[in-house]
Amino acid sequence: MTRTFDLSSRIDHPAPLDVIADLHRRAGELGLRWVLIGAAARDLVVHLPSGHPVVRATNDVDIAIAVEGRQQFLKFTGGFASARGAEHKVLVRGVEVDIVPFGGIESGDTVTFADGHELDVVGLREAAAAPDTVILPHGLRIPVASIEAQSALKTLAWRDRHFDTSRDATDLLELLKAGSQGPYGDELWPDEEALAINEFDASLAGAWRIGRGAGRLFDLKRGNHVLDVLNDPRQHQLLRRDMRSILAAGLLTAYQAGFRAGSSATPTPSETDNH
Repeated sequence: MTRTFDLSSRIDHPAPLDVIADLHRRAGELGLRWVLIGAAARDLVVHLPSGHPVVRATNDVDIAIAVEGRQQFLKFTGGFASARGAEHKVLVRGVEVDIVPFGGIESGDTVTFADGHELDVVGLREAAAAPDTVILPHGLRIPVASIEAQSALKTLAWRDRHFDTSRDATDLLELLKAGSQGPYGDELWPDEEALAINEFDASLAGAWRIGRGAGRLFDLKRGNHVLDVLNDPRQHQLLRRDMRSILAAGLLTAYQAGFRAGSSATPTPSETDNH
């Protein structure tokens, strides 16, 4: 399922819209597919549509862009000033933007930069393949990672960074809680499968439903990157702890079960239609 969120009349955008517009324009000029990820994506498809306050101010922007190789990537980033000497960080209107490449540039699900830094990019291809569309002021339509794709990316980010920060776990908690609220709550009530499996507990059914949708984004091999985290008892326990909520155990277990269900199922035509 893909969604469209019309935020064109909102004046309280936490994300730097002029920066996003410049990135969108640059990708269009080069004919490159891209998707907004990170905190700005969360705010645009989770917090604003659900009427929630922003959890943290969005001081930077993260995007993923599909490129065939290093030269195409450098052609995109070359349109902006570099930031902190990093190949994948640029400054746009004074805002730091993290540009993560995926696609033909990948080798074994990772991308290696000129400085030797290696980055696991599992989940970016999937996020870009089925993004939500957000309509911003002046009719700007941008592709944004869906709540389902964001949940998988947050799980993998926690796996890679939890020794340094618990931020990804608390972000994942916010996504799972949103599964039964706002527009996602509206989608939940007709979903008899999600409700019945979770004994009509809306919060658990919402988290399960996000997991099922996330699982359906991945093929079995790449989906196992996420399941390896969720299915490992030690990692599951640590992730639950880092969520720092009495709701964490139930939501994470429901999400895990949903992801398993989604990764082993074939979407019906109605579930792949645009809405």
